[in-house]
Amino acid sequence: MAEIALEAQERALTGKGAARKLRAEGFIPAIVYGHKSDNKHLAISEKPLTRLVHSGQSNALIELSVDGEKEKRPVIIKEIQADPITTHLLHVDFLQVALDEPVNTVVPVVLVGEEQRAHDGGIVEHILRELEISCLPTIIPESIEVNVSDLKLYDTLNVENLKVPAGIEVTNSPDEVVLSIVAPVIETEEETEEAEDVETTAAEENGAEAETEA
Repeated sequence: MAEIALEAQERALTGKGAARKLRAEGFIPAIVYGHKSDNKHLAISEKPLTRLVHSGQSNALIELSVDGEKEKRPVIIKEIQADPITTHLLHVDFLQVALDEPVNTVVPVVLVGEEQRAHDGGIVEHILRELEISCLPTIIPESIEVNVSDLKLYDTLNVENLKVPAGIEVTNSPDEVVLSIVAPVIETEEETEEAEDVETTAAEENGAEAETEA
């Protein structure tokens, strides 16, 4: 069973007004749905939920204890709504799962071994940063590590080249590009001079417009 645990209480009121009141009291509105479960609206203490979301374990299996229920619910976080400016959590969707049935989820792709890679002037261009996977809830990995230490300039790594733990099925397209080793972009002296000429011309035109308006 999961090592991550959260406590929740059922909430009777829903809607924007009720949600704002909950947040003002230090709770985050949430909902749980899924395997053999009716939709249930919840309120969860803000601090432990925020810690979980920002810990890098938000895709892990969670034991959700709902006040008044004898059985703990095995859930995963399905969707997170957060304020785009403050990043404060606004709402969380939990999906109740069966421990013996695969679930679809997303895990981050983490690059390792960059410092051991050959000094060939190449730059690691990380393109695919999340991987879509299917596996049992009990073995969802925190991330998928990709070792780039043996890659050389102009090498490309696709999804089909990834090594993933046993029991993990990757559902991305096999030919989707995860990363490439690219040559650095070097501006020639002529390109630099052209860019400077364009900037100078634009500045002169803006200055002339300002004088005309004055």
